[in-house]
Amino acid sequence: MADAGDAKDRRSDLFHYHSGEQAHETRRPGRSRKDYRNMLKVVVVDNNAISRDLLSTILINGGHDVIGGSNNSSAGLAKVIKLRPQIVCIDVGVGDDGMEMLDTLRAALPKVLLFLVSGKISEETVQNALQHGVHGFIVKPFNAITVIATIRNTIIKLARQHRSGADGA
Repeated sequence: MADAGDAKDRRSDLFHYHSGEQAHETRRPGRSRKDYRNMLKVVVVDNNAISRDLLSTILINGGHDVIGGSNNSSAGLAKVIKLRPQIVCIDVGVGDDGMEMLDTLRAALPKVLLFLVSGKISEETVQNALQHGVHGFIVKPFNAITVIATIRNTIIKLARQHRSGADGA
């Protein structure tokens, strides 16, 4: 029979991922809770649970700390804001409501990196999303290498812009 110390050690080896209203625990072999301190915290927002879970798995395998997932409801948006991630990957769907969601996220989390997730990204959608503060685009169906490279390249680009802005000041 395991004692309380064993249970605590087991919990530290588990990665907690929240999808919708259910919490999932995924074992990350060889990683302790301390290893997640330097990882970027990500929340995935998508009404399609399968897409949300697939993108979360890609991000976890790519070295990110997926701290939550949600649908596009107002309660889901409130959950994202409460979690205060560094990156939000969001499928806003169609219509103006999605762009309003981006505005709400931008106002509540001004430093968050926003990535628009969609299977249909037109030139008009790209321009509209950029005007609403989106930093990058992730296209469905997902290609793991492309997803990780898109996020990595965006972070590098922003870091260079920040550095050059600091040098020029």
